[in-house]
Amino acid sequence: MVTYKQILLDFVEFLYLVAHILYCYCDYILTHYFLPKEPKSLKGAIVLVTGSGRGIGREICLQLAECGAIVVGWSKSAEPNEALRKEILKRGGVIHCYTVDVSNRIQVEETAALVKKQVGDVSIVINNAGLMRVQSFLDTSPEDIESLFQVNVFSNFWVLRAFLPEMIQRGEGHLVTVCSASALLPTRNLVPYSSTKHAVHGYIEALRDELRHHPKKPNIKMTTTFPFYCNTTMLDGAIPNTRLSYLIPVVTPEDVAASLIKGIREETEYIYTPVLMGWLAMFSWLVPPKSIIAWSEYVKCHIDPAIANNQKDK
Repeated sequence: MVTYKQILLDFVEFLYLVAHILYCYCDYILTHYFLPKEPKSLKGAIVLVTGSGRGIGREICLQLAECGAIVVGWSKSAEPNEALRKEILKRGGVIHCYTVDVSNRIQVEETAALVKKQVGDVSIVINNAGLMRVQSFLDTSPEDIESLFQVNVFSNFWVLRAFLPEMIQRGEGHLVTVCSASALLPTRNLVPYSSTKHAVHGYIEALRDELRHHPKKPNIKMTTTFPFYCNTTMLDGAIPNTRLSYLIPVVTPEDVAASLIKGIREETEYIYTPVLMGWLAMFSWLVPPKSIIAWSEYVKCHIDPAIANNQKDK
């Protein structure tokens, strides 16, 4: 039976919650706009990037090397990864490349053991590897759906299981996830892909809560980026559409990588590229379902499939 004392205690704690939320708003405004803290240095940090051979992953590696990080590039495709290695060495950076299929748990475990032995303890993990299939749901084969989940979702689990325990033991680390705006604003012709990104967004939020309540209280930072349609080989002829292209443009790998690395250095939890995507997602959570449909029809953000479309790494 609920007592008056319990009700009073709940009310007092609610007032404390409201005060804490107001404090968080003030702290955010102060630290982001008036007294921003010094971005952390990446010099000498060992940073693992999956899907390093092409697109966003390649650009992340190039920009990390410029920041002085020791880059560990994982890619299923050996040739583009070797080209990346040569380019970074040519620029005076440091990189170690490995050929690994991140959807294969055994390969991930074996390659992770090699990295720890040959390079050292990884301080930042960037889960970037992914596949995208631009087709209607019923035109997407069961095999393609399975491969999308194996690469876009399961690989995140295998990689983090390989490196997270050491981070917890050390009491620090940084987990970075390349998600997608389709995890916030799903669209047609991306049903399986959008589903995988919703899964990624969900698991990383659950993991965030789990680590916050871990007995060791490790200081593990988490950053998730939600890029809009990105001009990589994954589009493979598919046609992205947006009515407000001057506000919601198709972004480049350079844009995504730059905002991601800035977010890592500033320990930002959520990154939206372009920034307006975050506001659109927030708007969609606050209005009735019919309003969301009307808004979707107005902005016309969707992607049309190409006649021929093959799965490719980011």
